[in-house]
Order: sequence, then C-alpha cells, then structure tokens
Amino acid sequence: SVLQHGRPDNDVLLYWPVYDLWMSGGERELRFKVHNPEWIEETPCGEAGRWMIDQGYTFDFVSDRQLLKTNCDGRTLHTEGGNEYSAVLVPSAEHMTLATARRLIDLAHAGATVLLWKQLPHDVPGWKDRSARRQRLIDLLEGLSFDDAGMATVGSGKLMVNDDLGKLLKTAGIAHEPVAAEGLKFIRRKSPSHISYFLVNH
Repeated sequence: SVLQHGRPDNDVLLYWPVYDLWMSGGERELRFKVHNPEWIEETPCGEAGRWMIDQGYTFDFVSDRQLLKTNCDGRTLHTEGGNEYSAVLVPSAEHMTLATARRLIDLAHAGATVLLWKQLPHDVPGWKDRSARRQRLIDLLEGLSFDDAGMATVGSGKLMVNDDLGKLLKTAGIAHEPVAAEGLKFIRRKSPSHISYFLVNH
C-alpha cells in the first residue's frame, strides 16, 4: 500500500545512451535480456547507475523520447509522467542525436542542471548524411563556453563536465542517503504530506 501511494522521490534523470549500443558494431542481433543485463551493466551508464545506488543517490532512467518531453520550470525538471528531478546526468555518451543535444541545452536555458560524466558526445547515430549531422552537433556543442572547472552557464541553468562522478553530483547539490554506507537498500516515495522509505537490510 505504501509503495503504491504517491510518486517516486528520485533526484536524477539518468540518460540511457542507447545509440552507443546500436552503433557498437558486431554481426549478431543485439538482445536486451532481463536475466543477463550485461548490455547495460557493462557500459558507462550501468557503471554510473551501480555507483549511484551504492552511494545512496536516487535516479530514474530516461530515454531520448522521454527527454524530449521533459520540461524545466526554474530549476526543477518535470517529466511527462509528472515526476520531478533536480538534474539530468549523461554518462559518457559518444553518440547523440542533434534533437537530444538541443533539448539538453534548452533545458539548461530554462534553469536545469545538466551533468556530463567524462565527456561531451562527439558523434551522431546512423549513417544517412552523417558527416553533415555530425558537424551540426559539433557546432552546437562548441557554442558552449566551459570554464576551467568544466562548467558552462547557459541561460539560467548550467552544464557541467567532470571525470569524477561524485564531484559532479556534489557540485550540482545532489544529496545522497547515508544509509547506503551501512549496506542498506531503499526506495523513497513522496506524498503531498510526507516522504516514505522502504528499507531492506540483507
């Protein structure tokens, strides 16, 4: 009853760079199997997600299509489903569509915090008109002005690039739950009047 009440209370939207998987090459069909999830665990996205869980940071995954329907009002990100987040994290994506890159910059203009772990994307997915599309992506990202600390102010928001995921989240003001350091797992839910925790101690 408690877990079905209210909404998820997670802080970060973790972008899943699916195009990096689709552009990785190989001759076999790529299957996203539930019981053998190396397709995500063995990627920078999976690495970031596991580290955040272990350190007590809360997140939900977000796709390109979902991100295009996400808005920002001042500082808070609002997804189409009505959930709220403090930042969006892009985990070392190499390939990104021009539409997604523009959306991230637009969200920053509106006040959002966009975190880029390790690098900016540097290529586009697909082969049609690839050179022209890649150049448009490069031109768009080169229009950002990052300081020595890896921060670019865009409108009323910011983009930050850093190799240290912990420092990136701390600089963005994202809080973590100390219970994770004791080996506890948790789910956090919020209702209009309160916040609920479901704690697991294995």
